[in-house]
Amino acid sequence: MQRNLNIREATFKDLELLAKYDDQVNQTPWTKHRYHSSFTNRDKIFILEFNSSKEIIATIVFNVVGNDSDILQIWVRQEYLRQGYSEILFKYTIEQLINLEVSQIFLEVVEYNQAAINLYTKLGFKYLHLRKNYYRIGGNSVNAIVMKLELTNL
Repeated sequence: MQRNLNIREATFKDLELLAKYDDQVNQTPWTKHRYHSSFTNRDKIFILEFNSSKEIIATIVFNVVGNDSDILQIWVRQEYLRQGYSEILFKYTIEQLINLEVSQIFLEVVEYNQAAINLYTKLGFKYLHLRKNYYRIGGNSVNAIVMKLELTNL
């Protein structure tokens, strides 16, 4: 990881900012209440931030059930897109999941989010199936692609 970056677990103090930034960049943003629910559900939330300023760059939310993990939410602030930050955060998360003996990771992605699909494919995720009308975006139903990463092959 780059020396000026830090990855840490989110705390309750982060919830308002997480919801604010998520709403600015995500087509399916979570509310502060949804982030709060993640804490009570024992989901994990990692934050990528600058060491010096503690400015939040990106966030990933996931859960672990048995040997499986689901990526529930991931975003990068608009001004930091396409600079490799989501890949840094994702690789760190994968390492942590391997340490927890997770064998596979699942995620859903909007079918037209080609930048995200390209990143997930680069990380080793494979197309699993299509979920029709999974998201509601701008009043429209949008399909999701379900992808899976087998950690036992890494």
